[in-house]
Amino acid sequence: MLGLATREMVVNQLVAIVPVNPGDNLARDYGLAVDDEATIRSLGVRLVTFTVIRPRGLGDIIDQMGLDSRVQGAQPNFRYRTSASAIVGAYPQNRMRIEPALGMATGAGVTVALIDTRVAELSSLVGHVAERVSVISNGGRGRHGTALAGLIADVAPAARLLSIEAFADDPGDPDVGVSTTLSLARALDAAIDRKVDVINLSVAGPRDPLIGRLVRLALSKGIVVVAAAGNDGPDAPPRYPAAYDGVVAVTATDARDRPYTAAAQGLHVAVAAPGVDVRATVAEGVVGYVTGTSVAAAQVSGVAALLRERAPRLGSGEAKRLLKETASPLAEGPGMVDALAAVSKATAFAGR
Repeated sequence: MLGLATREMVVNQLVAIVPVNPGDNLARDYGLAVDDEATIRSLGVRLVTFTVIRPRGLGDIIDQMGLDSRVQGAQPNFRYRTSASAIVGAYPQNRMRIEPALGMATGAGVTVALIDTRVAELSSLVGHVAERVSVISNGGRGRHGTALAGLIADVAPAARLLSIEAFADDPGDPDVGVSTTLSLARALDAAIDRKVDVINLSVAGPRDPLIGRLVRLALSKGIVVVAAAGNDGPDAPPRYPAAYDGVVAVTATDARDRPYTAAAQGLHVAVAAPGVDVRATVAEGVVGYVTGTSVAAAQVSGVAALLRERAPRLGSGEAKRLLKETASPLAEGPGMVDALAAVSKATAFAGR
């Protein structure tokens, strides 16, 4: 785990699962400083982020904490990045048959949690964003989250959006969001606590034991979890949370139905959706063209909301199978989501 590139982890930070109030004692004993803490109600645990202040290897500290009876688990504080960027381009043709599907379902009665950057209070999103929650203190412009919120609302116009701000702007690229294990854990906990129907995770990072636990908990509660495959290229290792079992992993295609060249690949990737040069509103009165597996995942989350309206008991694994079975075959890679076929089949599922 600690052989990961530095960019995958917050330098000199670790996250520990601890009982109540031993944080200061652990900090003293291991030469650490308490950076942040949170209670994750859905797991019934308390997390503390520590920063190493004495010159000592992070791996050694984590190994020693694994033997400490005061600690239930310790790991690096991993980094996550959103999986889209704003560019100039052309709007692709709608290949997912959204409009005819809206004659059967609109997402009514369904709540979609968008765990991302801040979502701007746009006039076009009035009536769509039902609640806003922030689990960070250093939010930014929120162009990424705002674009994805609009895409989800376009696909499932009657769905309720829960905007959970867990990603700050990347200082080097304000169109990309960055987060950590602790912030993402807080966000997933908030979504699970609110009993949402769908969680959109247009983010990518390394395999993370704590985030894996929360994703599995969400799946066990019947939540459909949709995640972006990632934009690290076809030769990159699987990215998470998309690669966790049961998650609907989504890749992106261009206007000619070709795979997005920077998209991660793998057998875990379930379906494709348009994700290259997609037109989206990124701020009030500002329209951009966004590219990435984030964009594709958001649209599939909208389709998942349509499915949950028709079949409220549809779980993530069932939604994944349904989307794959009804997808339109492409010349290369996973099939393109067919919203009309999927919603029609979901209606049959609900009658069983």
